[in-house]
Amino acid sequence: MEESNRQKWERYIQNLRRVRTLSRPQFPPETAPEFLLEAIQGNAVRCFDLMKENNALLGELVYTRDAKTLSDSDIAELEEAADRLFNYANSEDCGVAYKIHELLLKAARFRDDVPMIVRELYYNGITLHYINVRDEDHDVNLLWPRIHAFFLEGANYIARYEELDKETRQYIIRCVGNIRLEVSRKTKEDCHRYMELFDLAMGIITSPYYQELDPDIPWARFTYSMHLDQITLMAYLRHCNDPEIAERVLCLRASEKERRRGIPPAELASELLLPCGTLPCRKRHGPRCRGRSAGDHRPDRRTGLFAGRHQSQPDRCGLSLLL
Repeated sequence: MEESNRQKWERYIQNLRRVRTLSRPQFPPETAPEFLLEAIQGNAVRCFDLMKENNALLGELVYTRDAKTLSDSDIAELEEAADRLFNYANSEDCGVAYKIHELLLKAARFRDDVPMIVRELYYNGITLHYINVRDEDHDVNLLWPRIHAFFLEGANYIARYEELDKETRQYIIRCVGNIRLEVSRKTKEDCHRYMELFDLAMGIITSPYYQELDPDIPWARFTYSMHLDQITLMAYLRHCNDPEIAERVLCLRASEKERRRGIPPAELASELLLPCGTLPCRKRHGPRCRGRSAGDHRPDRRTGLFAGRHQSQPDRCGLSLLL
């Protein structure tokens, strides 16, 4: 019987795990040097064979596929494979997961499927982030322009927030929070740029408007993740006298400490266990683009500002202009 694509993906993942095992052999201390050399050389040959096998699988499963011709079942298969390959800091293969999401983003744009576009913008950005391409001269991911562009495009869908389902809204909020992710924190200019993006994201994440609109979204966890990331500015403050940044960091740390004071220990533990960038499992066949009735707090699309009781709401339609 012909091997299914799911079985081929399983073979690909098992080959990856086999290569990791072969590349880290363990021997007893008394092992003879000639045996060590023979075993290592044999492992290298086997790793090369597995690499060729996996390259052939990827050519068939990813690289030769046309985004415009992908069916719903093809997309579901690729999403399942990407989910297995990417798990943030514990991923099987971030690089191939990115190539899958790159293909899926092209398919989403061809279909003009907004929820899929937003989701794939997030996953394109976050997989590139976890590939973590750096050199000794840079303290940020060398792919940061592409990562920032993905998150910024996803964040700009905040202007259509009410039209979209709750799952898509969470991806938008993730993109909003991640626009500051690849900003260097070495110089004064870098850190002030970081704080601009941080403030922009926090203005949305802590907004009563969005929290009332979607009370089930874990806003406190998103806020905690933002504060946790901001602590990275402490390294800059150790060698730079910057009272403005120092005051901001200390004030936010104090407010976070005050916020956590009344939270039960079990709830705090659940916050600490939430990895930065994680999301609930995707609902593949969930509702699409549900609208909602107008109200006195609905955004004014001409200005991007909220009318009625949420007049302090940040301008959602001008994210790219602010950035």
